[in-house]
Amino acid sequence: LKRTSGQTLIDSRFSIDQCRIEDILDGFARNLIPEADKIKTDAVISMQGVCTGLLGKGSIPSIDISLDIPDSYISHKDIGQSLRISLEASAGTDDSGKANARINRLEANTYGLDFSLTGGSDDILGEDPLIDMDGYLSAEISQLATLFPDIGIASAKGKISADLEGRISLSQISVYNFAQ
Repeated sequence: LKRTSGQTLIDSRFSIDQCRIEDILDGFARNLIPEADKIKTDAVISMQGVCTGLLGKGSIPSIDISLDIPDSYISHKDIGQSLRISLEASAGTDDSGKANARINRLEANTYGLDFSLTGGSDDILGEDPLIDMDGYLSAEISQLATLFPDIGIASAKGKISADLEGRISLSQISVYNFAQ
């Protein structure tokens, strides 16, 4: 950091390398959220970031951040099967200083469910950011019902498949719009 005539010059880099989520749950979350004690995972988080440029007098520095959670399992004591997840995401500013965020890959699957998604938003902090997504969902209802044996579903069958693709402005998101 260097301060010059009302502005601050920033040149920084940071990283979190292979931080185990289980350690976070053990050391912090379980004291605040009792339900966290039922969660087990081998997930790790890695994050890298770079921030360079001037801050102040209407300017913000260039920011680039990436987040990675490699293919991992998550289980909950009250759910019959574990969930496999993976995530790659990024965020940063463009040449005009607008903040953008992307989910480059989000995948989740378990017994009876496969889900994948990419998407994001440009100018996410602007007045009306445009959000885009592209994904896939497949669910086998009879298999999903076995994940929650305590809810008492006698029998359920069927398959749901959907290709998800769309763009929507934040101002267009409302309960009314989803109901149509």
